[in-house]
Amino acid sequence: MSEAQATARERQINAMIDQLSSPRASERREAAYWLGEAAAGDAVPLLVELYKNDDDPGVREAAAYALGMFRAVEDALKRGQEDRVVRLLEQVENEGKLGKRANKRGLVRLLLGLTLSFAVLTAAAALLPDETVDAALEAAGLEQALAALSPAEPAPPPATADDAGAKDEGHSRVVADLRASYAQISADATTLQNQFLAVLGGGTLDCTAFFNNPPPVEPERAAAYPELAALASQLAGAQTDLNAARARYDDACNGVRLLPVEDVGPVYSIVIRTLQALPEIEAALSAAERGQPISLPATATPPPTDTPTPTQTPPPTTEISIANPRAHLAGLYSLIDTMTGQRGQLTLLGQYWRDVQQAGRTDGCNQPLPPIPADYTLPPADARAAPALEQAVELINQGLELTRVGWADFLIACGSRELAPGISDGLALYSTALTAFQAATQLLDSVRDGL
Repeated sequence: MSEAQATARERQINAMIDQLSSPRASERREAAYWLGEAAAGDAVPLLVELYKNDDDPGVREAAAYALGMFRAVEDALKRGQEDRVVRLLEQVENEGKLGKRANKRGLVRLLLGLTLSFAVLTAAAALLPDETVDAALEAAGLEQALAALSPAEPAPPPATADDAGAKDEGHSRVVADLRASYAQISADATTLQNQFLAVLGGGTLDCTAFFNNPPPVEPERAAAYPELAALASQLAGAQTDLNAARARYDDACNGVRLLPVEDVGPVYSIVIRTLQALPEIEAALSAAERGQPISLPATATPPPTDTPTPTQTPPPTTEISIANPRAHLAGLYSLIDTMTGQRGQLTLLGQYWRDVQQAGRTDGCNQPLPPIPADYTLPPADARAAPALEQAVELINQGLELTRVGWADFLIACGSRELAPGISDGLALYSTALTAFQAATQLLDSVRDGL
């Protein structure tokens, strides 16, 4: 590399480090990915700070990806596999077989540089707690890439009773693939959610937002492991829903079809459905990674295919109803305030999880379960007269259900005295419920204002 090229590269690295402090989540996220792939050791402290504290889940995923690159190679080097790492990287350089993110040559330069110096790796290891390292390795998927690129090595001896409990490499590889897909789908769902929330709040779509666009999840690739195949089917279903909502975003950004605020509700509900499915999928993935039985999310029972027995249709009756959508506004606004106000049921749940995150404990375990209102029922006539009101009620009911689930999980964690492992899922569920209530508020405002 010439001196001019080195100077230009240093300027670019410095610009990307500055971009980590951008107010735009999409810019912070892209900078984190770039710096991880560019061997930017000076960025490690900022990447750790983003991973721990950034408000945007997509940014945290990108920071984990970058930090995982540093730590995965460090682990390989500590195991005395320097020659193997270099050999694998040369194979990547020559044959281009590394993972899903582009810029293979940049990553090769990164890892080759790391084989010569442990300075950056030591900094990353010192700053990251063990649980952060685990998450970072999962997000980066780098160990999986190194293992997949391994040249032919002597075959292991036939399995015996002594190694009957050895980890199934094929099983581990499928789980790692699902984890990588999950991380990208989850980040894309959050990005898309933020886009639709912006429109509901009176703003516009950011058509430059970053999406991972992972390849389709293929359940048949896990066919040898029925539980993982079923889990892959669940993840594929969430991805299908997300792609349907993403298509509406793409249409709007490509000028195919505008996206006015009154059209956002139905497509936003699809994103919420995806976000609701992801925590259970993540829990099942975590169980599979620990070698524990998988608790699969429930799936709807398909309707019977038998021809139904004809029934006599009753004579039509005249339905007399007068629609009055605005009559519901005061009650619905009050319901949202009850959940999200200063001492609201959802607000308390989020506060208790943040207490655990910051102090390792919470007084919330000593508090009784607060009463959570029943779902709101909207008369059919009012739903037909005001589709935006119907969409708002659906979002409110989703927020209520998420709050119930969140409190149940929190109390279970309190009872088992195992609060720390639930922090991430607890705060994610809280955030999803809060955004559902916020989106519902925007729709109620549109009904109130006659939009």
